[in-house]
Amino acid sequence: YHSDECYHQYVHTSHNVLTQEFFSRNRAARTSRGAMDIAVTLSKLPTSRHMMDTFIVDVYLFTSELLGFTVQGLFQDGDLTSDDVISPSFFCRSFLVSPRAEGSVAVLSDQLFISSASTDRLTRYKRLLDQAVTNGAAVEQISAVQVAQIG
Repeated sequence: YHSDECYHQYVHTSHNVLTQEFFSRNRAARTSRGAMDIAVTLSKLPTSRHMMDTFIVDVYLFTSELLGFTVQGLFQDGDLTSDDVISPSFFCRSFLVSPRAEGSVAVLSDQLFISSASTDRLTRYKRLLDQAVTNGAAVEQISAVQVAQIG
């Protein structure tokens, strides 16, 4: 990973399914419930700059009670104030949400996967983006309220 400091921050807050014994002892410290806990957990992650033009949203579940979607794209993290060129990283974040009263949603599940973006991965991802544009994928932005109204 391009930055040891960033890497250690991610590992400290992660839940690695390959090492269940280690993480099962600290599961409560790695699970967030409620808006405030989630905000605190996110604030502990490294500073990042997301490359919005690389985002792909895939809706994989749509019912009157549930909406499941995945957002993937590229971002830069670490010391964003330096003049050094920071190579992008890849993220994939999956959500399962349920509509609630007054145009809000409840996030039932939120999973985040982060990895470094090798040259091969960047090439494949560029091909995927080009294919999405060619196939006429929707590119408009949807707010959380609009997502709640869909349900």
